[in-house]
Amino acid sequence: MGISITTPTAASPVILGADGSPMRRMTVSAQDSAYRAASHEHVSMKGFRPPRGSADSDLLPEKDIIDARTRDMVRNEPIAKSGIGIWLDMAIGTGVTVQPMPDWRALGISKEEADEWASVVKNLVHEHLDSKYIDASGHGTLLDMMRLLFRTKLVQGEFALLPQYLPDRPGAAFGTSFQVVDPDRICNKMDMPDTVDVRSGVRIDEFGGAVAYQVRKAHEADAMFGFNPAQFDWEEIPAVDEYGRPRFILAFERERADQHRGISLLAAAMPKFKVASDYESAELQAALANAIVAAFTESSMDMPTLLELFGGDAQALLQNRAEYQMKMQMGAILPLFPGDKFASHNPARPNTAFPAFMDSLDRRISAGGFELPKNFVLRDFDGGSYVSLKMAFNTACRTVGTARQWLKSHFLDTVYGMIVEEAVGRGRIDAPDFYARRRAWTRCNWIFDGAGWLDPVREAQAAQLRMAIGISTLQDECGDQGKDWEEVLEQRAAEQARMRGLGLDMATIQTSVSVAPQVPVDEGRL
Repeated sequence: MGISITTPTAASPVILGADGSPMRRMTVSAQDSAYRAASHEHVSMKGFRPPRGSADSDLLPEKDIIDARTRDMVRNEPIAKSGIGIWLDMAIGTGVTVQPMPDWRALGISKEEADEWASVVKNLVHEHLDSKYIDASGHGTLLDMMRLLFRTKLVQGEFALLPQYLPDRPGAAFGTSFQVVDPDRICNKMDMPDTVDVRSGVRIDEFGGAVAYQVRKAHEADAMFGFNPAQFDWEEIPAVDEYGRPRFILAFERERADQHRGISLLAAAMPKFKVASDYESAELQAALANAIVAAFTESSMDMPTLLELFGGDAQALLQNRAEYQMKMQMGAILPLFPGDKFASHNPARPNTAFPAFMDSLDRRISAGGFELPKNFVLRDFDGGSYVSLKMAFNTACRTVGTARQWLKSHFLDTVYGMIVEEAVGRGRIDAPDFYARRRAWTRCNWIFDGAGWLDPVREAQAAQLRMAIGISTLQDECGDQGKDWEEVLEQRAAEQARMRGLGLDMATIQTSVSVAPQVPVDEGRL
């Protein structure tokens, strides 16, 4: 059986575009877009038309009102205050310890020389960090400054610092200090509108980098205390000097390219915060009203009938009504005012849906606002299994660890580098070719508070195993617990020497320590 091929007698018509090329065939679809997220007809997307703006055009016109509302929430909302507090406790805690780590290979010195130099520098730097002179205002130590800066970063999305050199203060080991600046004071001179090269007080170059900052010399709201010319005076401060040292620091985490100011951590959760606050207040007021009202009386007579009982004297009726008080007593027969009948009050509080609704809101506020598990924001760990709490703990530690690293890069390393530079300049430490090898001389680590343990036995054994198989070191494990490994070893050596001096058998003491029995992970509850 053969196959027949039919050849068309005429070519199919082709529609040409304006440029002469064939137009592409269009397909007809039942929906108006390939992606539902771009649909203009879908019921959930039809009215969803946000503006398409740049990072600065979206943020800068609205930053002032977001900052003001966030500060108000932290002042007045318990959950907001608790969330900021737990962030400070976990990220900052009781402070930091600097661990100088000069790059001895790059410097061409021995490891022993580097360790000796680091020991001297550590004590020298902490002499200044642990004094109030690190703060130009003299309000506190590095710990106080860190808590203030990190709080400001959480609430307003940024913090600002002005490095100062004040060498003549009595009792100060160094002249290097830092003045904390309220970010509200960073604004355009004379409150002028933003321009191409000046955005909310930040002067930028052709690459979008900050080259200078315009800072109001006094907060505008301080006008309530009296006239101050500084409220109408600005200073433009370069970002760095001619040697590359920072002159002004505005630190924030960028969420988009071409962003020049920070956004509050709580901005996305603010509407839910307001709903939760209003709903909770309404429930509390309703519960209070229901608790106050035990019962009430109502009249079964109309006004003309009541007036007849008092001889038509309206004044006598009102006076007797005002003087009558029904006292609630146990097991008593209560006489009622003429025409009254007793009605009990059945309050519909507490609202059974209230806990579930607030729990749902708290979860969203914690995740979308504070970026922490709900257990931490509410400081509530009841009823959780070991596995669930450990997952929440690990999640929080990763989030906090990222924030700590950000703080190191944007603040702590700068502080350490400037103090070491001053110490070298004053001849208090020796660092040959310091400016040529500044990075090698100022390399350091910062030890924060330890994360703590949920189950000390399990986690101590895990640390021992990590070191045994070579994927961790004593420095790493001590650092996770907020300790300096060298200080730990020195202390252990001192204790062992003291024990030997007292004739104690170290082997007997160490082997006499019993290990607590472990509970299976799937059964353990905290």
